[in-house]
Amino acid sequence: MKHIFLINPDAGRGKAEKELLPKILRAVKGKGLDYEIHRAMTLESGRGFVRSRCESGQPVRFYACGGDGTLNGLLSGVYGFSNAELACVPVGSGNDFVRNFKNKKHFLNIERQLNGKAVPVDVLRYNDRYALNMLNIGLDCTVVSKAADLKRTLIFGRGGAYMGGAAKALMEGAHFPLHMEFEGGEVLQDDFLLLAMGNGGFCGGGFQAAPRAKLQDGFFDVCIVKQLDRRRILPLLRKYRSGLHLEDEECRRHVIYKQCKRMTILPEREGERLSVSVDGDVGAYDSITVELIPEAVRFSIPEGAEPIR
Repeated sequence: MKHIFLINPDAGRGKAEKELLPKILRAVKGKGLDYEIHRAMTLESGRGFVRSRCESGQPVRFYACGGDGTLNGLLSGVYGFSNAELACVPVGSGNDFVRNFKNKKHFLNIERQLNGKAVPVDVLRYNDRYALNMLNIGLDCTVVSKAADLKRTLIFGRGGAYMGGAAKALMEGAHFPLHMEFEGGEVLQDDFLLLAMGNGGFCGGGFQAAPRAKLQDGFFDVCIVKQLDRRRILPLLRKYRSGLHLEDEECRRHVIYKQCKRMTILPEREGERLSVSVDGDVGAYDSITVELIPEAVRFSIPEGAEPIR
């Protein structure tokens, strides 16, 4: 098997490449491995590179060295190729996908990565794109956008920018009128605080939005929080961060939690667009249909790590 490390040079504010490259070279030295190191300057170039290597038919494992956005970018390249495996070396800011595994520190150990075993995992398809972990609409998405703005204009650490973004979003009001259609014909139409659709359980750098999500169960989990007044939002968000919002009696009054294979979301107001965060990357859509593709890609788990559920 060929091992290809694709490094996002912007990950970790540029420090990741400098620190990671020596680790990779030490790990492969003297092992007689067929390996390659490639700098993915853009997600599009990385995706095209991956797809061209997959088309050769050679067994290959691609290591996405960056954040969750880098991982999703390479996912689109390997999707549909049985000869390809996907791995993750988490050197981004949030690194939420690897939180779905025990001993997540092993994902930074290149020796354990090389000894990893691939297993089939489910994939989320949203419209004509793909994701491994989670999509967010509402407050979560707004916070991501505002945190990104703060990072560009002020000197903030990641945590400071996120908390600043949360404060701005709450001050401006959290009010998201949505129309949701589920398989089987159920419809929800109301004002909501947030909507999370997770193949994995985590978003926002550690918020456990979908605490029952599993990567191999053939479903994605949907967490919907109803519209709340401001005095109730912060207590709920503290539970939401730790994944306790399904256990707390007060929180359960305001939460709808489902398992789905397919759903469609539209803005309730005509002419508006949906802002959707996909593992920290925000885009705007007229509508979005999310469906679960079971066991759609082979994901390599480092030696000693395993899914938490």
